[in-house]
Amino acid sequence: MRFLILAVLLLSSAVPGLTTPSPVAAAQCDFVLGFKSLHDQIPIIVGECTENERHDPVTGDGFQRTAGGLLFWRKADSHTAFTDGFRTWVAGPFGAEQRLNTERFQWEAVQELREAEYRLPVNDNETPIRLTNGEYALNAPPVRVRAGLISDQVAAGDLDGDAVADVVAPFFLNTGGSGTFIFLIAMVDRDGVLTQAGWALLGDRIKLNSITVFGDGMITVDMITQGPGEPFCCPTLQVTRTFRLEGGELKQEELQR
Repeated sequence: MRFLILAVLLLSSAVPGLTTPSPVAAAQCDFVLGFKSLHDQIPIIVGECTENERHDPVTGDGFQRTAGGLLFWRKADSHTAFTDGFRTWVAGPFGAEQRLNTERFQWEAVQELREAEYRLPVNDNETPIRLTNGEYALNAPPVRVRAGLISDQVAAGDLDGDAVADVVAPFFLNTGGSGTFIFLIAMVDRDGVLTQAGWALLGDRIKLNSITVFGDGMITVDMITQGPGEPFCCPTLQVTRTFRLEGGELKQEELQR
């Protein structure tokens, strides 16, 4: 999303007269590689090029203005998309998918979260953990830590009422014992970057069925936990827990069965 905001700024402020490129400019440029692939999927929307692809000398990210808007490529994860300043078409696993600039596809959020930094209570202390390809491991006896994103249960939605898509991400954490603790982390959009805003412990060795974010910011977690007298290894009790982000904390509202 930070990259998208930059792209929109470039589109809105640095490209005056974008919808009326000169024929000479169009004739002197070409689409190549990923930009050509995306253009060929939605040629009428993208329109003709008005310049050749250029790259940010610091980040390596790529940009190319067109008659319809701006193509952009993010070097960090090879993310390719096109925006007209309001809508975005993203080159994803299902072809060119359209969404509003303020939205996120679930798979987009997962891409960003797999390389992000989080704060989790390792050995009772909130410790920064940066994932690489969705995982973290530290083996420095006596300290052993494994953590990771549970990618298939990531859910997007507006958590703080600013009409921009945030994300709820479940994580597992093991600190060397038999327990594998499952956390729910709220990641809110701060100037285009997903930033941790709060977390809640869901339990030890619980099983997640689904996570849903509703339009009013309510989060529901459908899960299987340990019933009375059950061992941690073998939960069978299905429950639904409800959370909201309040004051930088994920607070549980009620427990439903």
